[in-house]
Amino acid sequence: MLEKLETGRAGATQVHREASIGSREYDLATYATEAIDELADKLSGEEQCLHAKPANTPGSER
Repeated sequence: MLEKLETGRAGATQVHREASIGSREYDLATYATEAIDELADKLSGEEQCLHAKPANTPGSER
């Protein structure tokens, strides 16, 4: 299930990057990303489980 949320988050992030700041699309993409993050955190029990971690940090692999 987390993989599907990660896919949805990637899509919302892409919309967020491409939308004009302050536009309805930008705001909705922000809302979607935050909602996906909150759901993933609840399901996994790990805060910010979908956030990218630096590659050079020990334990950064998923």
